[in-house]
Order: sequence, then structure tokens, then C-alpha cells
Amino acid sequence: MPRPLWPPLLQATAPRQITLAPAFPAEGGHDGLRGDWLADGLLINVQATIRPEQLPLAGIHHLTTCLLLDRDDEQEITGVGWYSARAGALIHFDVEEYLGLLGARRSLPDLRRHLAQLWGRPTRTPATGSLPLVQSHEPPPVPAAVAEPATPALPRPRRWEITHGERRYELTLAPEPAGTCQAHVLVLSPGGEILSHFTTTMETTDLEPLGRLIRLAAQEASLPITPIPPAPRPSAPPRNGQSWSDEELDQLRSSAVQGMEHSAIAHLLGRSERSIAFKLHQLHLAPFPHDHVKPPAAPTPVSQPAYTGEEKRRTHPRAYERWTPEETARLRQRHEQGASISELAGEFGRKEGAIISRLGLRPPTP
Repeated sequence: MPRPLWPPLLQATAPRQITLAPAFPAEGGHDGLRGDWLADGLLINVQATIRPEQLPLAGIHHLTTCLLLDRDDEQEITGVGWYSARAGALIHFDVEEYLGLLGARRSLPDLRRHLAQLWGRPTRTPATGSLPLVQSHEPPPVPAAVAEPATPALPRPRRWEITHGERRYELTLAPEPAGTCQAHVLVLSPGGEILSHFTTTMETTDLEPLGRLIRLAAQEASLPITPIPPAPRPSAPPRNGQSWSDEELDQLRSSAVQGMEHSAIAHLLGRSERSIAFKLHQLHLAPFPHDHVKPPAAPTPVSQPAYTGEEKRRTHPRAYERWTPEETARLRQRHEQGASISELAGEFGRKEGAIISRLGLRPPTP
């Protein structure tokens, strides 16, 4: 949620700890990015949205990419955030909290090394603790008799890229041990925004049949699809709702005398069967058409009270009657003198619940 921490952050941050437009270079033919602010380890992007409670997806992608491009932790980023220029509020998270909200299952160094592997650039192993990164001496050579066999290095990841229309498509294959590889597919906008993506692990022998399957799906998806027309709605009879003419009434009487079915008369006169049935009833040529009328709803049963006021007054003569000021004062006086609730109920002719309510007491727990 928004936190108004922007002024305190500026007051507590020395000018040398603030970097405007920090650069995050990229290699492997990719364009680098720039953030808006870097203040005391907090990477901030400025937003001018009218809805600060909703973080834009493009802003999340941009801030996350900047965080991952700082491969060697040169910027020493400890948190990320957005500053809403309209609301005057700062939304910020610690790096671990931010990655957890995004669903990351790896640490930040692992994610940075993974991105560098995809783009074909190794990263330095960061120093642990607070010790400076110093050049170490090479260890003495190990005799051949005790040297362990070297593990064969995996081939470097390979990347392919094509452009179709206004979109760019990237496929990266990162070989893994045991003949498998990780496939990463990205669909990018002209500005580099990730529109869709997926990552999967597969056997390298599955690449060729999978490619044929994708081509087959693309061919079938490009075929024109003929939409199924919706079913025609039943049209109303042409004369439905219109007033009856004398000629129609004469024809209706004649058809009824001849014994024609209502459906046949309705088709002949362009009316609904319901209209024919009610008009014949109005002309005293047919009984009331009960089959065309919804039956009335069953009446809601009226629940009888468990008791009446008269029944209660047989045991409590003053039940449900208004309290007079004199009666209330005498009740409080008797209660202060130590009279019990049952004694007061009998003395005042009321129920025990009425005595408890009038005295403002809490009902006894059963």
C-alpha cells in the first residue's frame, strides 16, 4: 500500500547517495535500460498515473529487468519502488519481498546468473561477507596421478530472433546435462515490452518433431474459420397485438363453429393461440382458457405466535405494560436493598427478562 516516505527518504539520503537515471547496460546485442532514481540502494521509478493503487505491468517488467541487469551488484540495490507523482506517495519493497511477490523460486544472484547465461555473458562470483574482492594466487598444480577428471563444459546457449509485423520473437536454448535443454520463448513489442513468454525443459531429440508440430498448428490456425450463424429467433405472429377488425371477428366465429383447432385458427388469422383462446372467451364461444394462465401462487402460511399477551398476563399481570417513573425508581431501590430478580419479578408482576433489561443488567449465562 502507498507509504508517504518520500520526504523522509530525501532528508535521510546524502546527495552522493542519489543517482539520477542509473544505467543498466546489457550485452549480447540487447539494449540496456535506465531507471529514474537510485537513492541509498532503493531503485525508484516515477509514475504519473491517476490510479496509484494499480501498478502498471510495463513498469513492473522495467524495474525487474533493471534489477536483473545489475549482474555484478555494482549498484548495491537493496529495494525497489514506485513514486506516484500525483498521489505524492512512495510504494517500495525489499528485494527479497519483491521477488517473492512475483513468485520467484530462486535467489537474486541465481536469477542474475541465469539471465547472463541466456544472453551469453558470464558473471563474476560475488564476494561473500564484507571482505574485498582481491586477486588470489593460483594454487600449485595437482599431480596427474591424483588429478580428478575434468567435467566437460556444456555448449553455450544459442539464441534465434525473428521479426514479424510489429513483434519480435526470441528463442533461446540452454543445454543441460543428460541431453536435455531449457527452451525460453519471448514475444516482445517494438519497445521491448514482454507480451508473452514460456520456459520449459525438454530432450534435445524432441526439438525436431516439436518444430513440425508447431508448423502444423500454424498452418491450421491460419485457415479461415467460418462462423456458425446463430439460430433464427422465432418471429411473432404478424397480427399479434393489433386490434381486431369486424372481418377477423366474423372469420373467427365461423372457424370456431366449424370446429377448427386453435392452432389452425391462429395460423389463419396471424395471431397467437393465447390471443385466439381469450378472444373466443370474450365472444362467449369458449370457456375461460385456464391453460394459458399461470396458477396463483400458494399463500404464504402465517405462523402463529407461541403465546399471546393475555396468556403471559395470567402469570405476570404487568407484562408488556409501560414502566412509570415511580415504578422504575422503586425497582432500583428494591434492587439496591438486595432483592433477587425472581423476587422483583413477582413483586412487580413482570417477567425476569423485563426486570433485568430495566435494571440494565447482563443476562445470566446459561
